[in-house]
Order: sequence, then structure tokens, then C-alpha cells
Amino acid sequence: MFAPLTIESDEMATAVARRPEGATVNDLAMAALALTILQWNRTHDVPAADSVSVNMPVNFRPTAWSTEVISNFASYLAIVLRVDEVTDLEKATAIVAGITGPLKQSGAAGWVVDLLEGGKVLPAMLKRQLQLLLPLVEDRFVESVCLSNLGRVDVPAFGGEAGDTTEVWFSPTAAMSVMPIGVGLVGFGGTLRAMFRGDGRTIGGEALGRFAALYRDTLLT
Repeated sequence: MFAPLTIESDEMATAVARRPEGATVNDLAMAALALTILQWNRTHDVPAADSVSVNMPVNFRPTAWSTEVISNFASYLAIVLRVDEVTDLEKATAIVAGITGPLKQSGAAGWVVDLLEGGKVLPAMLKRQLQLLLPLVEDRFVESVCLSNLGRVDVPAFGGEAGDTTEVWFSPTAAMSVMPIGVGLVGFGGTLRAMFRGDGRTIGGEALGRFAALYRDTLLT
């Protein structure tokens, strides 16, 4: 089941302005999702935990063929935030940026392959840091939500009588056996479209819509 959410260009400009220096839109979106989970759990009387985490897919392929469709080697990293540190969106975004920034700058996405294969190339400190981003319990994911950001896409043209493209949506590949909620983001012009996808067992359609609305409120207020 699906719950679509549109953040119009003027609203998106307001949200982007809330980013601390050095943070990306993806960092902002990830932080907003973590805060949404916390608020949702409080509303439903879920016992508080020490941390909240959200999975994101990571492309392990070399830059030269990173956009190829075939042989799409990817895995998941978890962004883990301490509950007592994420008091608002700006602070949560800064913390997320502090996690993702160094990994991007060091090219760690490729290095994680070495970590997963048990190699000895990585410095011990970085290896310990990356292990914190892979919180598995008996080979099962601890997270229940995954955020996939397709980024800003060009307006597709299909030609002929198809007419102009008015909307673009992105739904992440289902991983419902381990993560019952998936969120797919795509930028289209100045508009952000988010597709919330649920497994129908952990969360129903009406509840998924309320979760999406709560995400919107978290991002904009």
C-alpha cells in the first residue's frame, strides 16, 4: 500500500532553509524521518529507546558504472541517532550530516565492501565506525524504515501523443520482510515528492497516510 506526499516548491524552499551549514537535503530528509518515528512512537505509547535509526541504501559500485541498471550492487547503512540529542530538526540534521559527511569525503561507501568481506585494509578506527552503521541482530535488520532518495530528475518526455509529464513519483524496491516501511524521495522541478510504502501488516493504509502527514509537519514546522 502507498501514501503519496507532495512538498511544493515554496514549502521545499522553507524546509531547505532550515539546513545547518554543510548539510544536504538528504541529511535533512533523513533527520525529519527519524524525528517522525520518535513522535509517532510517543503518540502510540511505545516505550522510549536510547536511539532511533533509519536505513538508507548505499551504492557500492565504482563511479564509472554507478548508474548502470544491471548488476546493481547495493547494501544498506543505518543512520543511528541518540534520542536525547535529536531535540529538533536543525540539530538532528547537523548530527546526520556529521555521520554522512566524513563517509562521503573518504569514499567509505567503497571501503564498506572490504569491511563486509572481512578484509584488513581499513584503519581500525574507521572499521569500528562503520560497524556502528550496520546494526544487525542475528542477521536481521533492527530498523523498520528505509529512506531512498532518487535526487532531482529531469522531466521525462515520451513523445507522440503522450503529452507533457506533469508528475514524477518514485517508490523504493520493497524489502517488506525486513523493513515494513519504505520512503522514496524524488525531486521534480522545485517540488519534492515522497512515496510512503507499507507492508499492510505492520501499518495499515490509513495509518500510513497519517505517518506521511506527520513527516510533512516535521519537515515544515
